Amino acid sequence: MKHTTLIIIIFLFVISFMNGKLWSQEKYDNNWVFGINNPYIPDIVPGYQIYYFNFDDYDLHIKLHGKKLKNLLEFWVSSTTLSDSEGNLQIATSGHRLFNEKIEIIPNGDSLNFNSLWDTALYYAPRETCLIVPEPGNEENAALVVHTPVKRVGKTFDFACEAVRITKVRLKNGIADTVLFKNVVIDTGLFEYISMCKHANGRDWWVLYPERYKDVVRRFMITPQGAGPVLTQSIEGAGFGTGSPHHRFSPNGEYYVTMHLDGIKRYDFDRCTGLLSNPIGWKASSIENRFAIFSKSSRYLYLSTDTASKLLQFDMNEPVLKADTVALLDTLYDSPEYKEGLYRFRNMQLAPDGKIYIQGGPHRMSVINDPDKGGKACKLTQWSLELPAYEYGSSNRMPNIRLGPLEGGCDTLGIYKKPLAKFRYVKDTLNKGLVEFIDLSDYDPTQWYWDFGDGGQSSEQRPLHTYKQTGVYNVCLTASNKHGSDTYCRYVDIGALATSDVLSTISCKAFPNPATDYIFISVSEPVYQSLRLKVSDVQGRILIQTRFDLQHGFNTLDISKLASGMYFVELQDCYGMRLNSKFVKQ
Repeated sequence: MKHTTLIIIIFLFVISFMNGKLWSQEKYDNNWVFGINNPYIPDIVPGYQIYYFNFDDYDLHIKLHGKKLKNLLEFWVSSTTLSDSEGNLQIATSGHRLFNEKIEIIPNGDSLNFNSLWDTALYYAPRETCLIVPEPGNEENAALVVHTPVKRVGKTFDFACEAVRITKVRLKNGIADTVLFKNVVIDTGLFEYISMCKHANGRDWWVLYPERYKDVVRRFMITPQGAGPVLTQSIEGAGFGTGSPHHRFSPNGEYYVTMHLDGIKRYDFDRCTGLLSNPIGWKASSIENRFAIFSKSSRYLYLSTDTASKLLQFDMNEPVLKADTVALLDTLYDSPEYKEGLYRFRNMQLAPDGKIYIQGGPHRMSVINDPDKGGKACKLTQWSLELPAYEYGSSNRMPNIRLGPLEGGCDTLGIYKKPLAKFRYVKDTLNKGLVEFIDLSDYDPTQWYWDFGDGGQSSEQRPLHTYKQTGVYNVCLTASNKHGSDTYCRYVDIGALATSDVLSTISCKAFPNPATDYIFISVSEPVYQSLRLKVSDVQGRILIQTRFDLQHGFNTLDISKLASGMYFVELQDCYGMRLNSKFVKQ
């Protein structure tokens, strides 16, 4: 009996230790790396610098690396990264070379995907050719790069994968130390782009890649023993191989979406077996240059169509796939580097802050600020994020490393699955002191407890709270499920954006002027709260009144319904401070 009790105690200790290692902060996607030397448009920017997106505290911070690029297209459409569990950059790759945290080539980290299009045409890199994940069962000591060489198919820019390969990087004291082996071939053939999703046990990985021009999808699983056997599934009418397809897993692992020239298909995904089932299709006349991403909750899929000039939203809760047009491309951008066809809704990536960042312009990105809300409430701001250096189409594509185990069925590891609590917040200047708190927690919490730091509490997942006094408050979220709970705290500064601090020192501009259907409202410094916007005519009649977000310094206003004439723009915060501008509608 004593021996049995001791064994149980030791087992519980080991499980507790494992959980502490596995369910730490897990900021694997905390850093994105950008930097492109584009030979197509060499005169836009003199010199091309590498810079980072960093999501410490689950807010975006943009940091310049300061290193100039020596090679063409170093981080473009195949770029991806891996950070350690604390959020420190470990590995960055372009699909052809592996770099460490200093953006220096890791020893033995060159010549991935040799004898591929990379070697013969570095100036035109195929997209989505690589993904990086921690090695199952050895997460702190090694990372696996799953990648593929590509070749051109036909006479156009259409690409297919020639093989699926694995490269292993040793991690020593949190640093990418060396490449242990590379270019190990798992499968060869003619494939579409690879996608990865956690196995139902929460540790291992499925790798899926459809066969080109066949109704067949291939898969294999990566475990602590390495890559397993390649398995195939035939799906009648799948239609793989038309156009330049790519695919997406939903963050919760329930759906696998394929995108081809004539539409999309959503499959249910079995994380135990890796099999696809129950296809639901949506057809379009053309979705050329399509790009897509899911919201964090997996409820909404965003898809760009019509040469990447239209942004659609699909609600996964609907029994059939129906497209809701979120936005049409706004080409009225007052920028000296604008050229026809340059700005588009291209590569999209879900960030740790719950927002979706859309690449497709030389110096700015669009942002879906609230992607888990339907329709226009998702709050798309076109070209609102200004970048410090040239960027065009980088993907920083990553699988959901924080997808937990699926309880029951084939979940045999018994990995403890308590939530990982985190949140961000948005202050509202229409009502002084009003703050919206947005839950970003992982691993399926079922209960939430908020302590707002002023004596107030809430059990809602996404509460609104009004502070009565200015000050700095320590806000804590405790996210719980039947396995346990986790608490995350951060400071919220109420009153730091008083009139004397921000609005009295900045200027406001509406452009282009004169305008037709849209105008951009810009300020000289970002305002991290939503403002009240009013547009009035020369008689003082208020014709437009709405909330307005200038967090990134820019936002777009639809003026297509206004008659020709002169109009006045007023922005007001909760302190009564006003910014004014004017424009002429043609």
